[in-house]
Amino acid sequence: MKGQVKPELRKKRNHILQEELEESAKSYREKFVGRKMSVLWESTSEMGEWGWKMEGWTGNYLRVSAFAPSPRWNEVDRVSLEEVEDDRMKGVILNRG
Repeated sequence: MKGQVKPELRKKRNHILQEELEESAKSYREKFVGRKMSVLWESTSEMGEWGWKMEGWTGNYLRVSAFAPSPRWNEVDRVSLEEVEDDRMKGVILNRG
């Protein structure tokens, strides 16, 4: 088709857009540092000296990771969101249920 944007320019614009989206998502996550929220645990990625590293989601789609003394798949825990770590929040489980 005529009038298409050149591939180099498309890639450059896409890169700029991705950077803006990542910054916006990080800024959104930072607003929740220090809050306590419920997290539904979805998976575990490792078992180590701190226990099971669980990963799950808050009700507003924040990805959270935290350590638990036992596997918590498909369980909900109250979690203190401590810091932003890459594309997720790092949390501490406060209580079960």
